[in-house]
Amino acid sequence: MVDNPLTLSLKARLKILEQENIELKRQIQSLTKLVPQSSMFEVSDEQIICETEVKRLRDIALSRPLNLEETKKLDILLKNLKSIKETNKEKVIEINKAMDISLNDLIEIASENEENGQSKAPEETGSDS
Repeated sequence: MVDNPLTLSLKARLKILEQENIELKRQIQSLTKLVPQSSMFEVSDEQIICETEVKRLRDIALSRPLNLEETKKLDILLKNLKSIKETNKEKVIEINKAMDISLNDLIEIASENEENGQSKAPEETGSDS
């Protein structure tokens, strides 16, 4: 069977897209290794509870003044929420420091790729998990 020009063109395009797909999957895998566990970005149960209760007390305060007990609860909740958020910020800072790479390191990687005739990031080495 003789392939017409349209079929050949589509086959060539398909091959290019398949290669791009493979490269993108490889890049996703390498980036996933760099990104911290998603649990760091998730909101903890404690934070959800604090925020929910603060909103509930805010709604009450809109209709009437808070009593002493409610005011104490609000104060405790806000302190806890502040503490939770500060802890999260510290975790993010630690992860950013761990992931920090110097400009010289980036230049060295780019130079190595250029010497090897590569224009993209080097292949990950090691075992897949």
